Amino acid sequence: MAIRQRTHAGPVVIGVITRRPASTVGKVLRRFGCSRLPRPVRDPVRRYERDRPGELIHVDTKKLGRFHVVGKRVLKDDVHRNRKAGWQHLHIAIDDHSRLAYTEVLAGQDRQACAAFLRRAVAWYAEQGITVERVLSDNAKAYHSHLWRDTCQQLAIARRYTRPYTPRTNGKAEALIKTMLREWAYRYA
Repeated sequence: MAIRQRTHAGPVVIGVITRRPASTVGKVLRRFGCSRLPRPVRDPVRRYERDRPGELIHVDTKKLGRFHVVGKRVLKDDVHRNRKAGWQHLHIAIDDHSRLAYTEVLAGQDRQACAAFLRRAVAWYAEQGITVERVLSDNAKAYHSHLWRDTCQQLAIARRYTRPYTPRTNGKAEALIKTMLREWAYRYA
């Protein structure tokens, strides 16, 4: 136990040090309730919500498998091939304050598709009485393109980006995608 607390080593390393089998060391650690190391301390999560609708919208995409009939993987044979199989892309925009969401399923997630989606989303939000001021996206190439920049300038929208490799920064969009995958996209086989 003292070796575990001092070195934070696993059963294999402790087994080498004590000249015991790793399986025995693992069982002893489990018996004393220290088989798992404590999780590392993370920065505290800062939750926020904008003051008014349209002040910030989150945008993101998700790649979805496309098939029209059950194929060979489910039927376990090579005869039933799905000729129209491929990919579709779910584009989402969600308002930070009201959580009002606009989504589309498009053929691609390239810069043209993302810019056209933003135009339609802003027009839809305008129909709902919401003026979009800022847009928050991840660091995908499409969101760093000249076309995206020009589209945001034409619509008078400020661009914001998430921190690299930190999807929780765009958590409202990620949570909506997770819900849509669970409740809509892959609900039934």
